[in-house]
This record gives sequence, C-alpha cells and structure tokens, in this order.
Amino acid sequence: MAEVSRRILSDHSLPLALRKDIASSLNTLAKATSPLLEAIPARPPDIRDLIRRKTAAMVGISTGRWNNVRSHVCFALLHLEVITIPNRIDTPPSGAWAILLNQLTEKGLVAVLGRFARCCTRIGAAPAQVDDAFMNGYREDLLNRSLVSEPATNFRETVLAWNAAAEKVQGWPATRLTAPDNSLYYTPEWSTYPASLLADIELWLRGRSAGSGLFARLAPRRTLRPETVVSHRVHLRLMLGAMVHEGEDPAVLVDLAAVVTPERVHKACIFHLARAKGERSYVNARIASLALAIATHHLKMAGPDLAQLEKIAKQLRMSKRGMTERNKKRLRAMDDAGRTEALIHLPLLMAAEVDKAVKQTGKSTPSLARKYETALAFELVLFNSWRISNLGGLTIGETLLLRPDGRAVVAFHGSAVKNNQPIETVLSPRASAMLNTYLKFHRPLLADFPSNFLFPGKGTGRAKTLGALSHNIKTVLRERVGIDATTHFFRHFAGKVILDNDPRAIRIVQEHLGHESLASSHLPYGYRRVTSVLRPDGELERGLREIVPEQVIIVQRVFKCFAEGLPPAAIARMLNKEGVPAPQRLGWSAMTLRGRPSHGDGILRNRHYIGELVWNRRERVVDPMSGEAHRRLNPAEARIVGLVPELRVIDDHLWTAVQARLLASAAPQDQETGRQRFWEKRRPRHLLSSKVFCGACDGPFSVHRACHYRCNGVTRGLCNNRVAIKREVLEARVLAILAEQMMDPELAEAFAAEFTAEWNRLAGQHAAAEGHVRRELDAAECKLRSLLDAIAEGIRSSGLQAKLSGAEAEVERLRLSLASTKPTPVRLMPNLGHAFRRNLERLREALNAGNNPEALEAARALIERVIIHASPRGTPPGISVEGHLAQMLTAAQPELPPNAAKAIAEAAKMSVKEETRGRSPSPCLTPPCGGTRPGCRRGSVRSAVGVRRSILPCGRLR
Repeated sequence: MAEVSRRILSDHSLPLALRKDIASSLNTLAKATSPLLEAIPARPPDIRDLIRRKTAAMVGISTGRWNNVRSHVCFALLHLEVITIPNRIDTPPSGAWAILLNQLTEKGLVAVLGRFARCCTRIGAAPAQVDDAFMNGYREDLLNRSLVSEPATNFRETVLAWNAAAEKVQGWPATRLTAPDNSLYYTPEWSTYPASLLADIELWLRGRSAGSGLFARLAPRRTLRPETVVSHRVHLRLMLGAMVHEGEDPAVLVDLAAVVTPERVHKACIFHLARAKGERSYVNARIASLALAIATHHLKMAGPDLAQLEKIAKQLRMSKRGMTERNKKRLRAMDDAGRTEALIHLPLLMAAEVDKAVKQTGKSTPSLARKYETALAFELVLFNSWRISNLGGLTIGETLLLRPDGRAVVAFHGSAVKNNQPIETVLSPRASAMLNTYLKFHRPLLADFPSNFLFPGKGTGRAKTLGALSHNIKTVLRERVGIDATTHFFRHFAGKVILDNDPRAIRIVQEHLGHESLASSHLPYGYRRVTSVLRPDGELERGLREIVPEQVIIVQRVFKCFAEGLPPAAIARMLNKEGVPAPQRLGWSAMTLRGRPSHGDGILRNRHYIGELVWNRRERVVDPMSGEAHRRLNPAEARIVGLVPELRVIDDHLWTAVQARLLASAAPQDQETGRQRFWEKRRPRHLLSSKVFCGACDGPFSVHRACHYRCNGVTRGLCNNRVAIKREVLEARVLAILAEQMMDPELAEAFAAEFTAEWNRLAGQHAAAEGHVRRELDAAECKLRSLLDAIAEGIRSSGLQAKLSGAEAEVERLRLSLASTKPTPVRLMPNLGHAFRRNLERLREALNAGNNPEALEAARALIERVIIHASPRGTPPGISVEGHLAQMLTAAQPELPPNAAKAIAEAAKMSVKEETRGRSPSPCLTPPCGGTRPGCRRGSVRSAVGVRRSILPCGRLR
C-alpha cells in the first residue's frame, strides 16, 4: 500500500487535493490496522479483511471520516486497476438492462439485480451473455478483485435473484444459473444413519438425565440439565458427521458400540483438528470427552480400547483457568476513561435516539423497535452482568415480574443458572423505565406470534435465538464503543470497575457476578473456613475465613525468631522438638517457613498474614503433546489482590524486617536465564566438602559410613584406589599443611611482589590507551564544532558537507570505542606482600585457636583441591593440596571493588600445590623468571616434613 500511495501522489491526472486526501486516508488505514503502510499488502482480499475487522469507534475517528477512508482506498485501488468492481457503481444500466429492470416489482430483486446490471453495463456485457461461464468470472472478480463485503454471499444472492426473475418476469433471459452452495455441511441429517443407532442414542440420553430420589442408584452420578442434553446431541452429530466425511459408511454405524471405537473416534478428532488448523479446539475436546463418557458409563468398556480413548481425551482436553489473554486485552482497552463513559451511557443514548425518531414520525417502526430492543438488552447485561442464556430466557410473569410501583424484579432459579446459584435482582429505575417503554410501544411490533419471552423470536412461543441477541449486542459494541467482544465481556468489565473503585470489594464482586465461592487456593496456616454463615436466601455463605488463635501465635513467633536472626532450619527444629503441629504431615521444615521467592509461598512470604488475598497467582496449563498438566506462574500484573484487614496478624514493622532479611539472604539471579543461582548460597557441611578428589581416576571422594572419605569409583568398579581416610584425620592434615607449608611468608611475599608489579604495569598500559582515545575524541569534537560554526555563519559547499559527515562519523566511532573500553583496573598496593603476610598470620592464629567457623571458612576459600593418592596397605596415603592464589591476593587487599577482585581471579589462574609423602628429597625454589633474571636466586630449602615446592616458569606455584 505504500507503493499505491506513491503512485497516487505522482499521478498528475488527479487533482492535488484529491491526491492529498487519498494519501491521508491511506495513512489513517495504516494507523488503524498496522504500524507501517509498507506492511499492508495491496491485495483486495487482505484489504477487505482489514476494513471489515475495524469500525470507526475502534480506530478512534468519526463514522464519516472512516467512510471517507474506505471510499478513498477503494478509489485508489480502482484507479490503479488493482480492483475491477467498485463498491459503489454510478454507471446507469444500458437500454437492454433498463427494459428488464423496469419489469421487476419486488424491492429485493430490484436492489440485487440493479447493482448487477450496472456492473455488467460498466464492462459492456449484455443480458444475453449471462451464463454460468460469465458468472464464474464475475465471482472471481468479486472474490479477488473487489472490496465488496461478503463477496460469496453477494454472488449467491445475485444468482438466486436472477433465477427468480427468470421465473416471474416475462421476457427475462431463460438461462438458469447454478447457485453455489456456500454452506459447509459437516453434520448430515439424522436420517442418514440407521434407526438402531438413533434408538441407542435416545436410550443413552434418557439414561443420562433420568433418576432421582429413591431411584438415584439406578441413574448416573448426577442429573444433567436439558441444555446439557442438547449439547450432547449436537456434539454426537458432529462426531458422526466427521466419521462420514472421513470415509465411514453410515450403514455400518448401527449403534454406539460401533461408533465409539478408538479408530473411528480418532478419525473424527483428526477431521476436526484439521478444521482447526492443527490447534486444539473446544469442539474436539467435547467430542473426545463425550466418546469417553459413552464408553465408560453406557458401554461399560474396559481394557486397551478404553485406555486408548482416555489417551485421546487427555491429549485434546482444554483446561482454561483464569482470564484469557484476549479478555485481558479487551479489559486493557477499558482503561480509557472516555471509552468507559461511552459504554455506560450507550443504552440511554440509543433509547433517546429511538424516542426522538418516534416523536418525528409519530409512531414506532419495526426497525426502531429492534434498535430499542438491543438498547434494553444492552442495559440489562451491562448493569446486571447476566450470562447470555439468562438474558435470552427472561420470561414475563415467570422470571420477570412487574411490580405495581413500576419497578421490575428478575428471579432465576438455581437450576437455570450455570453454577446453580439463584439470581434475584430488582432492576434499577433507569432499566425499569426502559422496560416499561419497550413493553408498551416496541415489543408489540416484534411479537408476530404469541410469546411470553421478553425478547420474542419468530414462531409461536419461541424466544429470540441467543445467537441473534448476542450478535446485536456485539455489533453495538463494535460500532459504538470500539470493542470486539461477546456478552460475557460485561462480567469481566463489572469486576474491573468494582475493584478499580475499591480493591477490597472482593465480596461485592462475588455477589454481583453470582460466584459460589471466593476461595482461591488452600488456606494458609493460621486460618480456617467459616461454615456457619447463611445468606439472606438461606444458602450457605462460601469463601469466608477466620483466624485460628493458637496457630497465629506460632506464626507470630516464627516471624519474630527469623527477624532476630535465627535461620529457618533452626526454627523448624525447635518447633518439631516442642511437638508443635505443623501444616504438613511430615512436620516443620525450612522450606515450609522460607518458601520460594518466585511463588510467594511459605509462611514468611505469605501476604495473607498482612491482610492481602491474592487471586490468579498461577494457572493450569496442559502440554499439547503429552497431555500433562502443569502449574505456571502468572505475571505480577495479571494477579488480583484483595484487602482483608480483618485477617491481618503481622504488623508492618515486623513484615518489613523479615522481607529485608529474606532479600539479603536470597541467592543471586542469573542474568541470562533469570533463575536464582541457589548453589552459591548453599553452605558446605564440612571443611573439605566437594574439594576431595582421587589421585588415580580424578573422581570425587565422598563421605561413606558417616565418617570416612572414599572414592566413588571404587563402589562402581571404575577405580582401584581403595584408600579410606577418616574425615577428622584428613581435615587435620590439610589444615596442618595449609598453616605450616602453603602460608610460607617468604614464598607468598615473593609471588605477591612479582604479581603486583606485573598487574600495575598492565593497568598503566590500559590507562594510557584510554587517555589516548579520550584525547582523540576531544580533538574530533573540536573539529566538529568548528564545522558547525562555519555552517551557522552561512558557508555552504559540497566539500564542507562531506567533511561534516566524516567528522560526525569519527566522533561517533570514538565514543563507541570509549564506551566499549573496560574500566581501568585498580592498582594494587606496593606493600601487598606485607599485607598478605599479616593476613596469613591472623589466619594461622585463628586456626590454632580451635573451632572458629570464620577461620574455617577463610581456610576453605584458600583450598582449591585436595588429592588423595593410593598407598600400600599400612602406610598413610599421600595427600596433595592445591590452594588458590586469587583468594590470597584479594584477602590481602580486601578494599578492592568487586570488579577488581573478579579481574584478579581471572588473572591469577594458578594455584599452590603442596605434596606430602612422608619424607622426600630436598626441595628447590624457582622464581617466576625461571632463573634468568639478574639477581635471581636458585637454591634449596629444607622442609621439616619433607615438602617439595617450586614456582614454575609458567607462573604456576608448585
């Protein structure tokens, strides 16, 4: 369509004002249907669908402006010969066509054939040329080269009108045209099937709905409403029709046993799955569940066939809980205050328009009566939020009672309501006034036959079909409010309005919508259900809760203990030791108290204790491939929070302190996946947990028999290192090695000095490079300012413009280069070796002091791996300890920022390794230079326990 706009603007054969108007209309079409005009294909079927889906109210413009947009779009496509049949044909019929049209007397034939005659005159076709071949071309033009609304229906009406005129009008061409069948027959008539099958279906339907009282054991588990029986009959017919379309002979379907087989049910489901373009649908789910119900209760089927039917039903099952995304989108549109105001006043506005027309004409007409009927239906469903079945079932004298004071009362028995909750409502004065006007002036024009229904239909004693009633309301919503929604939308809208006005009005929402219960999930610990309150109608009030005092004392105690610093595991142990009954059968646990941050569960995270009741926290989702159901968290904006201050048991100060501690102790979140890295917060049980490895297979050592470390590969026959060493003995030997050997101040100070010098040299190079880029950027910006000043003084030249573009590109390049440069590394202290020596001395003193958790954690941070080597029986095993130098360096300079500490860890990827095997030859010490630097010393150092230590040329300390 962007190309259409370009060609129209460049076509000088059209007036300039018309070209501008067409371009403006095309832009309006783009804003209404797509963000960009380039995204709209210039294909008539696509343009037709876009225009049909939108109304002036949806676009947010006046009706006249939207009509102009549609007219201009049609004119532009016709002018460029994209379409051949315009929406409005002004060409008068030719002489031959005029003679035939003058003989028509019926208005319907004149309207349909008059348009067809003008179209034929426009292309130069005479009446005698009209035959099936000509009409096929006309139909192709309507479908693919016109913007005519509903082209298939238009074509069929034209063919039927032609045949009717050929029969009634003398001199009309005798050619009979073939009328297309636009209906899609997926449900053949019941007479298609054998009588035995029909009898079996009736037997099953009667069995499904009969029996009560003393004969309940002879009946199914529950009695079905007549509407459900009708639904079963409809879906049975759909299932049978799908089988016939898939090649099954109706004659072989002699009874339900022949119908409900896994093979035939699978065929029917495949047929309807193809109709739904491979997506699960309500019809398919109902067919599969209905087949399973027949097989289970009527045929008493068992074995593999029943299992196969259960699998089909499980895969096609649709379980929708909570509000769908489409309904959420509709409600978001009602955030516009102007649209909400228009919706609320629309019924009264429509009634006023009808009253004005009645005053002008002096009486009502059927068209005005239908408009007033729609306004009344809109008023009733808007302010009462009834379901469409209850709205259409309003019966004067039964469910609709007129009081002497002019007010009306609507009362539905529980059996007539979907959730079996009775409805009794006194209509508002505004609705009652509209009802009286409707009954007095308009309804008599609509009731052609005797009927007690408020909205009468065609036929004696029949109500207006629910489809027609819903269609009228949907049309008004589309054209006057700009929302494409069903009548059920009003129930969501009522809940939104009530909760927006008062978030605590959950009870009002329940009463207004007639919901049975407010229960959203299981009750939290500390509350119980109230089962002794009755509503005014005598029914039990559901969803109420009350506080359990003895449990609330425990909840408050848990909050106070956690706020004082006691961990959840210790609190759980304390409660279990005291014998306090837990919410779960297995007793108190840390997870019961702490819960999960993403779910908001657990006692310490449950907002119910501060008087907030949360709905729609999770939804049930069924995997379309496996059929398994999963609980998925809804986003925070989709949840509904109601205030119940009477149920609050924790004050704000205590709640805030607890949540702050939970947040501080929470595991960090992964930036890529969004999941919490909980393993980083997991505390090790022992000093060497997950740090002991086998010297033979390099597999992990784990604790066996509660106190011995042993290689895991031995138990699986993958390793021959059968060394087993007590945990206490291994920890003592490792701590001795760490304190006496790895922390040698002379060796550590030598390495710290070399590392500090090299680190500071690299930091200086980085700072120099960054300073060079900054100086280049300053010079480029100065040059750019000079060029801009020259242009501001009036200097214009092509060379100046080129220099300006180059200067801007250079400034942008340097800015990007500077932005992508990593921060300058922090320079390390020159006396890092002395600080490292002091920290090692403090750590050695803490280790010698005995059981010091902080010292053990610090020592654990210095240990990277402990390797246990195989040894002959009766001799102590060899042990290798590798320590991480990065931890040593950051410990020596603790004031480093996190990024510098991380950089040191990356740069110091080397470790200290101490090997002890009883006695060993004299060790040697080799500096990082490999002994080549002047002044470097190479020599031997005697160790008290026989330790081999060296600093390898690669930078790895050994």
